[in-house]
Amino acid sequence: MHVVLEGFGLTEFHDLESGLTETGVLSGRWHRLTALQDGTAVGAALLFTGDGVAGLHWLGVPQMFRKRGAGILLTRQALTLAARMGYSHLVLQANPDVISFYVRLGFDNVGDIAVFDWRPGIGALTVEPD
Repeated sequence: MHVVLEGFGLTEFHDLESGLTETGVLSGRWHRLTALQDGTAVGAALLFTGDGVAGLHWLGVPQMFRKRGAGILLTRQALTLAARMGYSHLVLQANPDVISFYVRLGFDNVGDIAVFDWRPGIGALTVEPD
């Protein structure tokens, strides 16, 4: 999970690493994928399965390893694993900078979602009606 956080530029949030790792191990619904080059982790992702849905989450490739095929490899492996498990679709959420990457791999862009400003470590949020 460290390489995922590095890929997102979030290595300072060590609490996320253990949380993501423990959640994956305990639930049995998260499947960790790691791309290796000469024994070094160069990218990683989480595949979530359950309730009829497969989802690709937290695909991260550290900057120094980008443009070498790790993201493609991880995405294709997630698709293959999901298909082997009987899922006909895989969904994901991507930031605008990488949407074209996923479209090139055959994904359909089905719309935009609104995102609120939340960052790991900022504490509790309070939501009040307008």
